[in-house]
Amino acid sequence: MSKGIFVSILILIIVARIYSQIPANIQYEQTFDRCVKYEATLLQHNSNLYVDAKGGIEEYQILADGSLELISYISTLHYCIANAIILGDSLFVATEDENRYKIFVINIADSPMEIVNIIDTNSTNTIFKMAGNEDYFMYNSSFDTSSYVHNRNTLTFVTSIPTGGYYTVYENYLFYELVCNDSSFLAIADISDINNIVPIDTLYVGLDQQNIGYFFYDDLLFISQNTQIVILNISDVYNPVIISTISNIPNVSSVNFFTLLIKYNNYLVFGNKETLFWVYDISDLSSPQYVANDIQFNGGTSVKNSFILYENKVYYARTDRNICLFDADELPDLNILNEFGNCGHFQFYEFTYPYILYSDPCRYKQYCLKINDPEPEPICLADSPYSSVSTSCYNDSLICFFTADSGTKDLVICRYDETNIEVANTVPLGTSNFCYPFFRGDHLILCGLNPGEISINIINPDYSISEIGNFTVGTRAYLIDKTSQCSNDYLYIKSKYNGEYIIEVFENQEPFNQVSSFELICNYHEFDTFYFLEDDKVLLCDYYAPGGLYYLCNYTFPDTFELLDSFSSSTITFYLNDNYLFGHKDLDGDASFYTWQNDEIELVQSYEFEVEQYNAFLLPEESRFIAGGRYIVQEYSCDFVSVNDHQIPVSDAQLSNYPNPFNPSTTIQFETTNLHKFAQIEIYNIKGQKVKTLPVSPSPGHKVSVIWDGTNDTGQTVGSGVYFYQLQIDKNPIASRKCLLLK
Repeated sequence: MSKGIFVSILILIIVARIYSQIPANIQYEQTFDRCVKYEATLLQHNSNLYVDAKGGIEEYQILADGSLELISYISTLHYCIANAIILGDSLFVATEDENRYKIFVINIADSPMEIVNIIDTNSTNTIFKMAGNEDYFMYNSSFDTSSYVHNRNTLTFVTSIPTGGYYTVYENYLFYELVCNDSSFLAIADISDINNIVPIDTLYVGLDQQNIGYFFYDDLLFISQNTQIVILNISDVYNPVIISTISNIPNVSSVNFFTLLIKYNNYLVFGNKETLFWVYDISDLSSPQYVANDIQFNGGTSVKNSFILYENKVYYARTDRNICLFDADELPDLNILNEFGNCGHFQFYEFTYPYILYSDPCRYKQYCLKINDPEPEPICLADSPYSSVSTSCYNDSLICFFTADSGTKDLVICRYDETNIEVANTVPLGTSNFCYPFFRGDHLILCGLNPGEISINIINPDYSISEIGNFTVGTRAYLIDKTSQCSNDYLYIKSKYNGEYIIEVFENQEPFNQVSSFELICNYHEFDTFYFLEDDKVLLCDYYAPGGLYYLCNYTFPDTFELLDSFSSSTITFYLNDNYLFGHKDLDGDASFYTWQNDEIELVQSYEFEVEQYNAFLLPEESRFIAGGRYIVQEYSCDFVSVNDHQIPVSDAQLSNYPNPFNPSTTIQFETTNLHKFAQIEIYNIKGQKVKTLPVSPSPGHKVSVIWDGTNDTGQTVGSGVYFYQLQIDKNPIASRKCLLLK
């Protein structure tokens, strides 16, 4: 198959006899549900709290009682280990986009916050630290002992300076780590003139330690290290004095990182990345006294500075729970007064009209959205602080999934129609190891992990279940997915025997006899799994092969595969829908629709989502589709293009713009070998509203460019923000990209 089909964004290719419709002119409409994981930096500015979390940047107003009210958020695809920082009225957040690390510059002078610039590091190494003052902003990448310095106001590059791995800037002074053999030193330098750095002093601060965090309180500097806390007086920065070192801290493991620290009155509270907290009385700074060791959060992770003091309130966030509020006046006790935020991540997306099903394993909940409601709200089908939700299955009237509590497992059975959904029964399963439920015809099939127990059941009128068959296969038993175009005559079960995948075929009627067993091999290559597209057509997948390998095959019962088409992609994971495959890239917004007609796996359309998406569910009769990702469920409106017996021109357009970000204008260019009669560029805002149309003169085989001056069709200048520009040829969308207008 031609490699040319793997073009990037919103591309249509030659398709014939496709039995479904494909979305075009895709426009974002709304977000139904969203969450983030609070492996986060917490920062305070004026009376607002800013949170750089996995999946989004959040802005909260801090109310008089310390509670938080969400003002705005920015969805993000990627995440860096560098703590976000605030300089003046700007929030700097490190992220990744298109395999390069970038820094969002966000204006927080007013609410809601707004991205006003992006610093492209041109590096594939993650950003490790960021720091700055009124004059300079600087950052370094992982494994880099030098930092890149930018002008604080213009953000133009100035120079690079040695900073070591761990460093910070306080006023006009650079505090950084020097390491000699096993000894760690604190170095201080004057950076008033960044091109003429003046060393001030160097102090020995520990053996086998790293200066992980720097926390300033008036004339005091607290350095958090691997297993100790160093306290310094820096009232005279040219003569810094170590007051004391808190060492021999109880219950500290040999491998430890203190990442969190606050000081309030005479108490010092610090924590490690495993979220254990220690409280010390520092009324006598020269002799801090151990008070308490709080273990209530032990087991989470917090490599970022997710611990912040504002007035007499303490806010803390960690990976597996919301933002917690404490009263600092209650120290040395850390009592949770309230929790805020929306911690979690979504997975296991399914769709049965009008419900989208998805799970949040962090919050142990199973949700559904009734998308034909005017304003759909998530409905929680299972909510227990001690349960975990696995994958779902459904038929035309029932939805089933598992919950677990203290080692025992239940099967939850829900009944639904187009107007209502409710839990019909909860069936206790004891200590069974069932992990996956499946509907096959009238049978509910439960599959076990280890051993691979298979239980075949019918659901009774009272929504109880009766087992009518059972047998055991290898470990990690799983029923092969199939579309509704396939019959249910046989059960194809994949499991592992001695580390090898085996497919076993059973009749789907009593007594469920085994009729075949075979390895998943085609053309001498062994595959991990396969999907039934039609009774005589399958997709074989080897996700772990170098570059990834996929075979489209004719299938002859019970174990013969004939290769029709193949391709490689190291990043695509497929989800099976009735008339198309939805392919997505992990930790990426790129997602694509594929068909298997014409004996080829063909890329029909790609789309660059603003956030990672796992699956998409098309609703042609409603001119929309729903996409669900790790941290978000969104609705998009679109036109559905019938491609049955219709030829759509192939495009290999290379669409881009420069500069990006831009102000006041940007040049949009593309090159293609197959342009037709009519071409134009259409500009859309983030809401999907068309802003401007720019006609272009196509010239096959040559670069074509057009300038957008940041105005709309009426000649008015548009505001700062993200815009999308789309290439259309012969009125067909060919490709689209995003750009950022800054003012």
